Amino acid sequence: MVQEPDVQSGYFEALFVHSPIAIITLDPEHRVVSVNPAFEELFGYSLDELQGNVIDDFIADSALYSQARAYTDAVQRGETIREQVQRR
Repeated sequence: MVQEPDVQSGYFEALFVHSPIAIITLDPEHRVVSVNPAFEELFGYSLDELQGNVIDDFIADSALYSQARAYTDAVQRGETIREQVQRR
């Protein structure tokens, strides 16, 4: 059964907002578009602080920045990253 677009977007929004997993959406330049409450709680940044900024500048320290940037690039190419890494 195919759902109406409004129903589908409602389901997506509910999953995004209520997920216990930290979720972030980015634009093609790695700038933050949105984060869910679990992301805000885990990293301690609000959407207002992050929106429009490059995410790696906030969550990766200088020692891990190049790795974080490579992961962000890979995900935006459609790749899946299955790693546990340390962030700020």
